[in-house]
Amino acid sequence: GAVSAYKRALEIEPGNAVATHSLARIALEAGKSEEARQWYQQTLDANPDHWQTMLAMADLEYRARRYGEAQQLLERAAQKHPAEPAVAVSLGRMHLGNNEARKALTATDAASKAAPAHAELLQLRGAAYLALGDAGNASAAYEQLAKVAPSADAHYRQATVHAVGRNSK
Repeated sequence: GAVSAYKRALEIEPGNAVATHSLARIALEAGKSEEARQWYQQTLDANPDHWQTMLAMADLEYRARRYGEAQQLLERAAQKHPAEPAVAVSLGRMHLGNNEARKALTATDAASKAAPAHAELLQLRGAAYLALGDAGNASAAYEQLAKVAPSADAHYRQATVHAVGRNSK
């Protein structure tokens, strides 16, 4: 099956990130988090800058309630890949969840410049601005979100900004 094929690939090319990362995902699907953690760690040992694995391992740590470890992984990923939207969104969400809206904005600055039309970044930045009481920037972020990813949710978020700002137009 897939597991034996990935393991054969590792015999030929030890440290292959695709194989180790895939084995970790298979272990997770089977409910074997510690085994997944070991595969993720093996991936990072061979490829310390592999951001996809850093995010996956941070998620695993977070689910295990090892929040400090999760945050360290996300910060390391952001340090190595500041313009990668997925990295910025993950770190930004963690900061926003910790009521650190300003840190969430800082964490997403580089990625926002590199990918100004990235829907998840716009949504996160809008929420961070709203948490800071900056209705103007929150509204601008949600307006841009409505343009790049038209949905009822984007308009709902914009309406929330207006309601909070007592602007019911």
